Amino acid sequence: MSPHPAGSDESVSIWMDSSPPTHHPSLRGNIDADVAIVGAGITGITAAFLLAREGCSVALLERGRMAMSETGHTTAHIVEATDADYRQLVRDHGEDGARENTDAIRAAIDQIRSLVEELRIDCGFRAVDGFLYSEQEKDRSYLERQQEYLERSGVRTDWADSLPLPFPTIGGLRFRNQYAFHIREYLLAVAQAARARGAKIFENTLVNDVKSAKRGGPTTVSAEHGRVRSKSVLLATHVPLNDRGALWSRMHVTRSYVVAAPIEPKSMSDGLFWDTADPYHYTRVLETRKGLHVMVGGEDRGVGKKGNDVRRYDELESYCRERFGVHTFSHRWSGQINEPEDKIPFIGRSSHGKNVWMATGYSGTGMTYGTLGGMMLADAALGRENRFARLFDPSRRKRRAVVKKTAARRPKAPKPRTRKPAHRNLGARALSEVGEGQGKVVSMGGKRCAVARVDGTPRMLDPTCTHMGCTVTWNAAEKSWDCPCHGSRFRVDGEVLSGPATEPLEVFSAASRARRPSRR
Repeated sequence: MSPHPAGSDESVSIWMDSSPPTHHPSLRGNIDADVAIVGAGITGITAAFLLAREGCSVALLERGRMAMSETGHTTAHIVEATDADYRQLVRDHGEDGARENTDAIRAAIDQIRSLVEELRIDCGFRAVDGFLYSEQEKDRSYLERQQEYLERSGVRTDWADSLPLPFPTIGGLRFRNQYAFHIREYLLAVAQAARARGAKIFENTLVNDVKSAKRGGPTTVSAEHGRVRSKSVLLATHVPLNDRGALWSRMHVTRSYVVAAPIEPKSMSDGLFWDTADPYHYTRVLETRKGLHVMVGGEDRGVGKKGNDVRRYDELESYCRERFGVHTFSHRWSGQINEPEDKIPFIGRSSHGKNVWMATGYSGTGMTYGTLGGMMLADAALGRENRFARLFDPSRRKRRAVVKKTAARRPKAPKPRTRKPAHRNLGARALSEVGEGQGKVVSMGGKRCAVARVDGTPRMLDPTCTHMGCTVTWNAAEKSWDCPCHGSRFRVDGEVLSGPATEPLEVFSAASRARRPSRR
């Protein structure tokens, strides 16, 4: 198995292990551009290329390395359907809305195919069949109902009694002519094409503020060592940057876990598979320089909630042993999913101002919705109307059923910083009670303290999330502190792994809450 670096974000995904690293400079100093794009995943890179091709000057800013954040932790299914319950999708958006959503996804698939052909990208892009299936007879009626509502949404399927899987099923729905590829090989080629057309790419550049234009002036994106002044800003950050508004009350955030195992050539059919189990599983194969691998994901858990530990990987590995006969696992990783209650993304104007645009809420369909987000954000920066803008508008009004579901799942209010400790006052004993790879929120000197031990060294932090004040919890699978309210994640040393937080956790001090120097 690939090593799990202590205190790192996740284990190395197979995408990163099978594609070259990138080495772009950090932003130093102040620059001007027509468009500043924050986030170099599938949305940001797609938008950067489309804009650069139109002759715009583009600055693309990434907090880490390009295509290594959430985009680098996918399983890269390219399908025209989503993992939503299509009966609910039709109820929430009507048949016209559901069909428009299908049209939007198809437009994104066409865009991917077009770029592969135009740029001659060698990324294993190929047509495959997709299958929604079950191992349980009791799920047959659900699958039949899904087929009806998929048809009403413009997605054609046929029933397959036998699936190309090495274990028994009751059959399932076949989606013909879907696609698979190597996500990083694809995106690195698109980014290189954007750079060849003049786009500037900056890595290891954490953006911590966006100030909207006033009286027609430029919008400013601020990072630790520089700023970008631009006419438009596109927030392609997977999570809305510095958003303290209503969007978080309309989404819930989960982590999804993946394992990969080498398999013999021709031992499994090429295709995309996802089941009806709870928790559900999604499966595909990938050919790399190191041979053929099967990838299986699932075991989703709410971020910061109980159960985000190594058992998720253990359950997936057990599933693979039973169904695919594999015994050696080469990779394990996890990714974060933002899921709107009405099951379609928020793509459009940001609360930061009229020249700032955002895209988030791709659920488990990031390849298509991420590409769509890049297309729509590019159109926004160019002042073009996009025919899907109304459907995905972040300010869209929710139907009554969605409002009811949202209220039921809304995160609890953040705990105030002045709250008295709920844990025993353990003092120095707390350090010895935290074992290797463990983390706990304890009381130290009458104050709450997040204690974690990795590589034998205990680290103590204030457990208050710097986004909106919730209390973080320990994720033993990823060796991180996670916020259960809005999904921010922090390394064992407190540095931000993923937003919406942009500031690190404070270093714990029993005498005072000594804050680290601000990045702003």
